[in-house]
Amino acid sequence: REDAITFIHLIIPQIEFLVRKILVNYIDVFESNNHTGGYNLKTLDRLLANAKFIEIFGDDFSFYCRTVLTDQRGWNLRNDICHGISTNKFTQTSSDRLIHILLLIIYQYDKYLKKTA
Repeated sequence: REDAITFIHLIIPQIEFLVRKILVNYIDVFESNNHTGGYNLKTLDRLLANAKFIEIFGDDFSFYCRTVLTDQRGWNLRNDICHGISTNKFTQTSSDRLIHILLLIIYQYDKYLKKTA
């Protein structure tokens, strides 16, 4: 169990970084001005629901990622991890889902690049 907890804490920020790294080539990943005149990053949930993400990865995969990572009606692993909410969801099964998501992002993006080249 402790290996799963460690893995989940390490992989979720990497998945979020990868999504941003891909989408920054196509969309503005920043919100417009915030109240202090600076910029905020769009939330992972907004990126996963973005039309360009859906074009690249598909609607089903967008729904899958949001269910596992950011939707309160689903597992919401990203938000639980990043907000320090300790739950019993940090298991080997959760780790497996996250590896699955990571591998699908890599595979689907490679496929998209080859198709659009």
